[in-house]
Amino acid sequence: MPVISIVGATGQQGSAVLRSILSDGTFTPRALTHVQVTNFWDPSVYPGTPNGEREVTQGKNLVDAAEEVGIKFFLWSGTASSKVLSGGKYSDVYHIDTKAAIWEYLKGSGVPCAAVEAPYFAENLWVHGLLAKNADGTGYTMSAPYDPSSTQSFLWVSHDLGPAALTVLKNVNDPERKGRDVLGKAFPIVSFIKMYPELAKRISHVIGKEVVFTPIETCGVHEFDQMYRYQSEFGMYRDLPIPNPELVALGGFKHRVGTLDECIQAEIVPKFK
Repeated sequence: MPVISIVGATGQQGSAVLRSILSDGTFTPRALTHVQVTNFWDPSVYPGTPNGEREVTQGKNLVDAAEEVGIKFFLWSGTASSKVLSGGKYSDVYHIDTKAAIWEYLKGSGVPCAAVEAPYFAENLWVHGLLAKNADGTGYTMSAPYDPSSTQSFLWVSHDLGPAALTVLKNVNDPERKGRDVLGKAFPIVSFIKMYPELAKRISHVIGKEVVFTPIETCGVHEFDQMYRYQSEFGMYRDLPIPNPELVALGGFKHRVGTLDECIQAEIVPKFK
């Protein structure tokens, strides 16, 4: 069986891809856990280097290494440039644009490649504390510098990223298709799209506790503020049909994308009810 090496296999995204590969059985996975991955939030990257530019260096090193040893296919996980999509208005959402820069470098390298692209992670609700318990302990609040009338696109990473990546990999492995449908292309994957007040109301209904969304001026970190404002104003794949028809057209995407209610039941109820 072809070998798929997963860089950062114990991380949130890498582990999701690893589970899908193991359950499918088409490929032999090789989990790489002591190889340098791109990590914008490593303090040595940001704020350790201006604008987190070291992440771009990390990504280019991975691409260069892949080219040097003759890797047959490189699947990148990233997201579209906030600077480009906002027409330059949001040119300082560095953790987004560094990944977009790496993708451009990869496409120009000559290494056969494709990308899966992600919007805001649903896991941020419980992993990074966006859904926070109130001081009196009776309910929860979500706070962000986000227009409550704007939608947010979410990816339930642990549920939906792996099957999307697997679909692309199987297209490359198909002896007839040989990756012609995916090479040089990016495939966004979105699980559900909601306004934050709608999200809060639905979570509240399911867990039986008050959950409210409160728009704020700042969350205390400029990088995050700009990320939220960019997504609020311009959106991330908010017009993308679910599931992505380009993934479906590849012929192997038989996975049913997770719904908001399924995500709440599986992830939020055990942690917050």
